[in-house]
Amino acid sequence: WDEGGDRSRWVYLHASEVFPAAILHRSDPTRSLPVNLRPEIGNFVLDPRTNTTLEAWLPASPLDGFIILHRGSIVFERYPHMQASDFHLIFSITKAFVGTVLGILEDGKRIDLDKPVEAYLPEFSATAWAGTRVRDLAEMRSGMEGVEDSAAAYLDPQHKQFQMEASLGWRAPTSEMPASVKAGDTYAMLKTFRRVRKPGEQQAYTSANTLMLADIIEHVTGKRLGEVIDAEIWNKMGAENDALLLVNAKGVPIAHGGMITTLRDLARFGLLFSLSNNSVLPAQFLNRLLRQARPAASEHDQAEATHHSSYQWDAVTPDGEILKGGFGDQLLYIDTRRDV
Repeated sequence: WDEGGDRSRWVYLHASEVFPAAILHRSDPTRSLPVNLRPEIGNFVLDPRTNTTLEAWLPASPLDGFIILHRGSIVFERYPHMQASDFHLIFSITKAFVGTVLGILEDGKRIDLDKPVEAYLPEFSATAWAGTRVRDLAEMRSGMEGVEDSAAAYLDPQHKQFQMEASLGWRAPTSEMPASVKAGDTYAMLKTFRRVRKPGEQQAYTSANTLMLADIIEHVTGKRLGEVIDAEIWNKMGAENDALLLVNAKGVPIAHGGMITTLRDLARFGLLFSLSNNSVLPAQFLNRLLRQARPAASEHDQAEATHHSSYQWDAVTPDGEILKGGFGDQLLYIDTRRDV
C-alpha cells in the first residue's frame, strides 16, 4: 500500500478506510487564513537548464497538494492530485506533533527530558532501553537498533522497524516474528530491542524512539496520545476540520507516522511556530527548539554546528528554519524569521 503509484495515492487520501483511526476534535473559533495570492511565485524557476517553472512543473508532479503561507496569509496554493477538503496521511510529520506535545509537557514540569525512560516507564527497567534519557529519544540518539538507514527497515521481516510496523498493522506479520508482534502489542515488542551504541552518542533516525515517547506521554497524562495532541494542540490552534490519528487493532497509536489532516490545517499547525503564532505554544519551548542545540557528541555529529535536530524535527538552522519530512515525500518547512 505504500510502494508508490495510484494505489498509494488512494490510501494516503483514504487511510482511515484502511486502518483504524482516532478522532482529534477541532474547536471554535477557526483560525482565518486570508487569501492574498501572489501568482509570480509560480514563475519561480526550478530547473534553469530547462527553464521549468514551479507552475509548469506542478500539474504532472508527484505532489498531491502544495501551499505557501506568508505572514499568516495564503500566497500560493495548488492541488494537483487532491481537493483542498481532502484528508491526507502525513507520515513522519506526525513526529513533530509528538515532539511538540513533549515540549508542552516539559514546559509544564510534567516531563523532565534529562530523566531516563524507566523513571516514567518502570516496566522498561530490565530492558536495553534503561538509562536512555527522554532527551535521547527526542533527538534520535537512543543508540537502539531499528535504525532506518536502508530499505531493509521497510522490506526485511527480520528488521526491528519492519517488525514494529507489523505490530501496528502496517506490515504483514510472519510466523517467525515475536508473539508480541503478532498480537499487536507494540509496547511489549519494544522491550525486545537491543542496544547498538551508547545513548546520546550519535543521531540515528529510529521511529521506535517516537513510540517510546508516545508511551511516556500516555503514562504521564493518563490519556491516549490522540487525546493529548487534541487537548494540547488541535483543540487550541483554530483548526478548520477534525484530524485523525491512525491506531492499530488494540488502539496503540501509530505515533511515528499516522496523523491525517487537510493541507490547510497542517499549515495552521506550522503557523504556531512562525511570527504569526497564536501563543498556543509556550515561548520557552519555542526558544529551546530553536536555540538549545546539544553540542556535537562525536565526529559524526560535527555538522550540527550549523544544523541540529530536536523535539523530533529533522533539522533546525541558526537562521530559524525548521523542517520535518515524511516517508511519502511530505514536507513541513517553516522559516520563523521570514514568517513563511
